Amino acid sequence: MQINQHKLTTNRFTVEVDQELDRDKYICITTEAQIYDVSTPDNNDGTFDRVYKCKAIGRTIVKQGDDKLLLAKSKHSRSQALRRTIQKDNPDEEYYEKVMNAIIVNIDDVTDYLIKEGKLYV
Repeated sequence: MQINQHKLTTNRFTVEVDQELDRDKYICITTEAQIYDVSTPDNNDGTFDRVYKCKAIGRTIVKQGDDKLLLAKSKHSRSQALRRTIQKDNPDEEYYEKVMNAIIVNIDDVTDYLIKEGKLYV
C-alpha cells in the first residue's frame, strides 16, 4: 500500500485567554493533543492517505505577534483528560472505574512515585 499523504486533523476547540487579542495579528497556538483515530482512505488512484484525528486534551499556549505567551484555559477539564488517557488503551468503563479506584485508594503511593521519578515537584 502506497501512502500518498499523512494528514493531521484536529477537532474544533475553544480556549479562554486572559486578555484581548488583536484581530490584525496572526496567532500561534500550541496545544497538548491526543490522537484518537487513524484512518486510511483510498484515493482511488492506487494510493491512500493516512489521516490522524486528534483532540486537544491539555494545556494550550497562545502567542500573538511579539507579545508574551498566554496560557489558555481549555474547555475540557483535567478529569476529562485523565479519563481519555486511561481509556486510550482500554475503552471499557469497568476498566476506567478500576483504575480510578486504585488511584484514589493509593494516592499517597502514586504521588510518592511521581516525586521519586522526578515527574512531580512539590
